[in-house]
Amino acid sequence: MRKTLLIAFAIILSFTACTNRPVFWLPPEIFNPDPEPVEECKHINLTEITEYFDQSSKHYPKTGICADCGEEITRTSIEIGTAEDLAILGDDLSENNDIGCYTISIIDDIDMTGNPWPYIDLDGSKEPYNKKEFVINGNGHSIKNLSTVDKTSQKHRGFIARIWSDVTLEINNLTSIKATVTADSGSGNGVGGFVGYIEATKSVKLDNCHIIDSIISGGHWAGGIYGWAAGYDEEGDGPVHTYINISNCSVEKTQITSTDASVGGIMGHAGANPATTITVSDSYVIGCKIISTENEEEDGIKAGHILGTNGVGDTVLTNVTYDNTNTVKSNDREVNKAYGRLRFTGEGSLTIDNDKIQES
Repeated sequence: MRKTLLIAFAIILSFTACTNRPVFWLPPEIFNPDPEPVEECKHINLTEITEYFDQSSKHYPKTGICADCGEEITRTSIEIGTAEDLAILGDDLSENNDIGCYTISIIDDIDMTGNPWPYIDLDGSKEPYNKKEFVINGNGHSIKNLSTVDKTSQKHRGFIARIWSDVTLEINNLTSIKATVTADSGSGNGVGGFVGYIEATKSVKLDNCHIIDSIISGGHWAGGIYGWAAGYDEEGDGPVHTYINISNCSVEKTQITSTDASVGGIMGHAGANPATTITVSDSYVIGCKIISTENEEEDGIKAGHILGTNGVGDTVLTNVTYDNTNTVKSNDREVNKAYGRLRFTGEGSLTIDNDKIQES
């Protein structure tokens, strides 16, 4: 009898130990109910703030106590989680205020409805932007309904309208949805979903950035990611070689138009100076309308699925794709190529998947 009881007891133990289930095999949720979901604490609001990145404006708390979890927080970047905070950042940057920190972290999805986006000019020749390195980390979040302010005296448009003179910019893991980035047809000069006009800056990098269901239009040089770019090599002043790197990006279901100038799904005018190197990889353009109208050159094709014009800079496209869901036209002529026109004039190059494109 004793031997029988020991065997039975061993069998019961084997069931419970190996399967980690209760002896009577009731539904596991009775014994291990799912816990209530806990909302993630993003540490957006700090109290008992002891330091700000910008001590003058008190706009950007650096150290303090998290109002939601009670932890003491020290930030290494300006954290933006609301439309109000992003609007304040835009205003401060547009007014050339020294915000005290040049790493921006987007920590939540943001809807900018009712908050017009200002003209932001990152000019390294002026304080406080003198040789600042800007990094914008989207952290996988989106900015929705961003709309630029239209003032005809300002020629460029974009999330960042203009970059000039040794400023560097890096934007990562950010999606713009239903943006309206437009300039007056008579004055627009460099219009892009993320950057309008790039010149004489050391580097611009965009990784995993996306434009979706948006409108980008202007008088000159419009592109889904950026409008116009060039290095700088004036005699006795420079050179500044500009490197642009775009990777894992996309432009989707977006209307991109330009009047009498170059327009492309990713970039309008790829390189307008010999001191310009552009690399685009693992990116795509789908479902877009890309239109250039009123071209002065009767035979000029200024629109392309990926870029409108490649000038005297060097451009390399690797695994950059598009499909027939795009409508691309230059003066009502359909365009079926990645690029519109080549303007090498003895300098510059366009290479697509290791094939160097010759100017016709």
